[in-house]
Formats: sequence, C-alpha cells, structure tokens
Amino acid sequence: MSAADNPFELGSAFTLLAHARPEAGPAGQRFGKGTGSSLEFQEFRDYQAGDDLRHVDWRAYARTETLTTRLYREEVAATIELILDGSKSMALTSAKANTSRGLASFLAGAASGDSLFKALLASDPPVPLPLDALRNASADHLPLISTSPLDQLPLGGLLRAGSVRVLISDFLYPHDARSLVQKLAARCSTFIVLQVLDADEWQPPQRGSLHLNDVENGAWRDIAFDDRAAELYQKRLRRLCDTLQAEVRRGGGAYVRLIAREDIVDVVYEDLIPTGLVEPR
Repeated sequence: MSAADNPFELGSAFTLLAHARPEAGPAGQRFGKGTGSSLEFQEFRDYQAGDDLRHVDWRAYARTETLTTRLYREEVAATIELILDGSKSMALTSAKANTSRGLASFLAGAASGDSLFKALLASDPPVPLPLDALRNASADHLPLISTSPLDQLPLGGLLRAGSVRVLISDFLYPHDARSLVQKLAARCSTFIVLQVLDADEWQPPQRGSLHLNDVENGAWRDIAFDDRAAELYQKRLRRLCDTLQAEVRRGGGAYVRLIAREDIVDVVYEDLIPTGLVEPR
C-alpha cells in the first residue's frame, strides 16, 4: 500500500509543530510554562525543602556553601484537536474529497504518537471521530454530507481549553470571518486553519451559460459566466481568503490555503512542510 493510499501511516513519519501552551499532563514534545524534569535547563533558584537532591548544584555549594537548585523546563503533552468540516462542498470533486480526508488522516497520524489527540467531524450534529475512522479515511468513515455551515454548529461544548486546534474547511458559505474565527478559536492555545479549495474553485475554467447546482442545498441556478464575471468571482474569493488569513493571524494562529490534489503526498511536501507546520521525525 502506498503512502497516498494510507495517509495515516505517512503522517506517523512526521511530527506536528505548534507553539502551544498546553495544560500539564504526561511528558511530551511541547514545553509548558512551569518547571519539570526535561533535559532543557531553565534557571537556578535557592534550594527549598522537598527539592529533588539530584538537581542540587553541589559544585556551587562547595564554592559558596549556599544550596541552589537547577530548574528544568516542564514537558507536557499538548492536546491536539482536529476539526474536519463535514459539509458536502468538501467532497465537491474527488481531488477535494481526497485532500480533505487525507489531511485529516495524515494529521491524526502525525499527532497521535506524541500528544493527547481528539478529532471531531463538524456535521449536524457534530460527531467525535475515533482513531480507527481516521486510519481508514474512507467516505464511510469520514462522510462529508452535512448541509449546515460551521458557524451554526454547536461545537463549543465539545472543544477543550488550552488545546492546539486544527480546522480543515473550505469556508465557502456566507459568514463573518472575525466572529467565526473568534468562535472556533475560543480558549485554545494555538489555532491552525487549513483552507482546502478545488482548483476549479480557485480559478474556474468554464465560460458561457452555466447551469450550477449548490451542493449544500440542492438548488439550481442559471448564470452567464464570462471573463468579467470570472474576474469578480476571483476578487471576492481572494478577499474571503485574505480576510480569513488576517483574522487567524491576528489571534496568533496559522493559516494555510491548499489547492486540492488527488495525491496527499503532494499536499504534504508542497504545502505543509514549507509552512513549517510539519517536519519529518
């Protein structure tokens, strides 16, 4: 089986990088604010009753007759929350469906080895995703069939404070970027947005009289789509992407726009690695 056929296994060869401030927990690869037992030295302080004697600086004591303790940075396990937009538009084409599901599976593989991990399918109603569903990443395990936009879903009670939160969506529905980002990024330590667009959504090749179907509500619409209409469409789409990016980065998060591909390997090596969000172990 190739890596493209098994993005979870591909992800297990990578690590997800994020500057998180997670809650304390089992040892992991991200540092917390406190002190602990990692190998990275942080500072000295005067000895206090109960300090680990192995961390006393005995050489300094021999010189000064003052007990001091070496403090080390605390290692904690970040809770990584993955939210996959389960709307129908995420499976508009096979390339977009493969990228959406493949990204979720790849990131689950990258995160599950080092961190506390939970995943959620943003559908109506929202559905917690077991790790086995992400290992398979098929249409049966990750159905993209919802007709409700993200800003209308009751996600808040399912999200954990202090997490590294990763959201995969196309954001192709009417919404206010600021209020949406504030809602979805609430109480997390790091917010990462991966916007997935099909190549034809980013730059429509068709021209002429088109009979279009809205995959979310099933409505049909006839439009005349000439070069002028295409130019206006692309300006509006770029404005949406730029506004979304600005709001995410204003909150200290990371935003990446991805053009869907059939092979998730191309997405990883051409889009994710250059941004610094993942790196090989």
